[in-house]
Amino acid sequence: MKDNTVLSAIEKLPEGYSEGIYEDQKYGIIKTVFNEGKSLKVSAKELGGNNFISLNYYIIPKNNLLRPCEMSNQKVIHFLQNVVITGSKSINVKFGEIGRSMRIDQVTYTVK
Repeated sequence: MKDNTVLSAIEKLPEGYSEGIYEDQKYGIIKTVFNEGKSLKVSAKELGGNNFISLNYYIIPKNNLLRPCEMSNQKVIHFLQNVVITGSKSINVKFGEIGRSMRIDQVTYTVK
């Protein structure tokens, strides 16, 4: 999957929280946009299961970067190509940093 196709697949995911079906399993998916749209984070967790997807995508001059978190490029690309979004919620998440981990300070969402 070329960078443009990866970016297109990420852009199709709604910002904030959504739910989708991947390999006949339901996933909770969070897409967060940083740095005026130049950094994207996607995290997905199988609801009622153990599988997860986590990636960062950086839009930079000359060559965009896909950076999966502790998994192969193939796993995240397959997810992006095959997940079917079934619903979404608008969510605003503010993160506070604690050492090397992140904690969520505030979450608000609106059901659409």
